[in-house]
Amino acid sequence: MRLSDGEQRQMEARLAVRYAAAGAQTQAWLEEQLSALSSDCALLTRWCYSASPLSDWANYDFALFRACAEHGLFLREHSPLAKALPETLFLNYVLHPRVNEEALCDCRGLFYTQLRDRVEGLSAREAALAVNYWNAEQVCYRSTDGRTISALGAQRSGFGRCGEESTFAVNALRAAGIPARQVYTPRWAHCDDNHAWGEAFCDGAWHYLGACEPEPELDRGWFTGAASRALLVHSRCFGRPAADDTVISTDGAVTFLNQTARYAPVRTLTVLVREPDGRPSAGAEVTFGIVNASEIFPAAVLRTDSSGAARLCCGYGDLVVQARKHALRSETLCLAAQQMLELTLAEPETPSGRWEARTFRAPKEHLPARKALDPAQKVRTTEKLAAANEKRRLRMEAAYDPARVQALCAQFGYGPEVEAILRAACGNFDALAEFLAEPAFGPAQKLALLQTLSEKDLRDVRPEVLREALALAADDLPQDVRALREILCPRIGTEPLARCRAALLNAFSQAQKQEFRREPTQLWQWIRENIRYVPEAEYRQLITLPAGAMRLRCADLRSQRLLFVAACRALGGAAGPAQRRGGIRFRC
Repeated sequence: MRLSDGEQRQMEARLAVRYAAAGAQTQAWLEEQLSALSSDCALLTRWCYSASPLSDWANYDFALFRACAEHGLFLREHSPLAKALPETLFLNYVLHPRVNEEALCDCRGLFYTQLRDRVEGLSAREAALAVNYWNAEQVCYRSTDGRTISALGAQRSGFGRCGEESTFAVNALRAAGIPARQVYTPRWAHCDDNHAWGEAFCDGAWHYLGACEPEPELDRGWFTGAASRALLVHSRCFGRPAADDTVISTDGAVTFLNQTARYAPVRTLTVLVREPDGRPSAGAEVTFGIVNASEIFPAAVLRTDSSGAARLCCGYGDLVVQARKHALRSETLCLAAQQMLELTLAEPETPSGRWEARTFRAPKEHLPARKALDPAQKVRTTEKLAAANEKRRLRMEAAYDPARVQALCAQFGYGPEVEAILRAACGNFDALAEFLAEPAFGPAQKLALLQTLSEKDLRDVRPEVLREALALAADDLPQDVRALREILCPRIGTEPLARCRAALLNAFSQAQKQEFRREPTQLWQWIRENIRYVPEAEYRQLITLPAGAMRLRCADLRSQRLLFVAACRALGGAAGPAQRRGGIRFRC
């Protein structure tokens, strides 16, 4: 197997940026790992690394990238759905391990074994529909918190919000050899909130589907009318976009692609930005804002070209457009029908403190012309969805073992709190039951640790994370719940939970640990001096976990703060995210 010359050059260029950031030691280690693989598997693993943000290099083992490459290679060689795909589609939308900002997991091979018989002999269109019925057997919609659980975590949970449903669905489609991606309207224009769904590539074009919300045909979903009113619909690409892709912007390791025209009537809005003296302002930052949830959300941020122009393909609705350059700025309301707008930068005015009334108009609904489902199709669809829901219900019901819960309570003296925890664990029941039976720790300690976690944490935390938290905890843990959360709990922000305390303690000398315990500000100074941030190789939505940040010595400011809190807890102090923006709160 080989890549085209253009793709090969792009891969090596991306790797050069990441190697420069991660250092010679990481480069030597990765090249050594790759050298042990077959040439084809090494090539695809190398491509996955090149198209992944540095945070993924830091957070995930080589085995995850290798497994993704092995499955991709298997599909390329044996799957009729993947064999003849163009290179760009295969690499970006079948091979690549990341969908958006979810926790990564080795799920493709497992999903394939469950899907193989369902898609065998089907066309790509038929297979996409079949996979989505399987998706509905695994995951349904339920509102959850803002952390995006992994695809396996969603399957164990049995539910997830739209971003988690679509992440799961895209992984399932890719596992079957069907190019797939998540598409997103960052904010609706006609109501609060946003939405994410999936797209699959079939019959030479992209088609949408409600993730885990199956329909008898593609390009149908409850959100069709809402999407026709969208101001912006986009997707993310971590590799090299196709030649015919419409790029909104590139932000570090990710490229945002404009998909609005497939869902709604669009205009090309050109914003001309001028300096105070009237000259075109090159390099000015232009923000296109959508009013949603009583705020102006920055849906797209572009830079002006040499002529002072920034262009966005968007829907026919009102936008708030703002231009910034250094200390200068300008802002105006862009009306729905406008296609050209001029802004002149100026010193910002002192806010008057008075309320200003504005009316914002959303795009009108434009439903596509299509044949309605006949009565027989509706009946079959309802029956198939009901069957999928019942399979999911029975699977989740079977995950909870009341006899095992009763035995745990009898042996260790647990009460109703443990029953509630194990019910909330859903498909993670076995992992938590195993931890609760762990003989190395006292029942009260284990229960106290689990009570510091959120419901979503209970559905995907692994026993090794919990064991480390207790194994390295101080002997004189406080009884206060808040203090326990700031010392014992592995959860800090919205990061995926992973072991880090042993790695952090081993990273510092005894003298450093004593100094940092005595004066935590010295720890923060050490982090700021030793951990670099390389924005061109990162995806700002992702967090670099503490152990990975120490290993790679790369992390953004948010991840550096996470590292500080984790290190304080590992050193025996109480630390947590501050309530004020940008601050650190700790007790040592």
